[in-house]
Amino acid sequence: MFGLNIAALVLALVAVFYYGTRSTTSIPSWAEWGFGAAIVTALVLNFVIYVLVAFDLTEVFGKVLLFIALGWASVVTVWLGQALAKEFGTIVLAIQDRTFDFGPVTESISGIESYYAVAYVLLTIAYLDAYHRSRARASRSS
Repeated sequence: MFGLNIAALVLALVAVFYYGTRSTTSIPSWAEWGFGAAIVTALVLNFVIYVLVAFDLTEVFGKVLLFIALGWASVVTVWLGQALAKEFGTIVLAIQDRTFDFGPVTESISGIESYYAVAYVLLTIAYLDAYHRSRARASRSS
């Protein structure tokens, strides 16, 4: 799982590097959507890893919270990936110009990224549930 996550990040970086080092002004739409899909894949896989860490340590309540958090994070991530795909040209231009001004990109995603708070709160509650249950199991077995 972690390897797929790294592969998705590498794919996104390769796209940025390839178009950022070329003097071409034309970026095909498939490259924009490929970049967005690579970002979405990497972020969703991060949340899958978060869920897998605590899944075996939780009971039904924790598992439900984990799946709700994963679902919510996936929705927000797709939304974020679409926004970043639209900004791929801006990212490439900032690299080509050597200005590295990513202000417009940051502005376009700043409202979206705050929606991750819901997923992180749910994950925190599930992790606390897993911690509580694992401590209870450890004290019973000793």
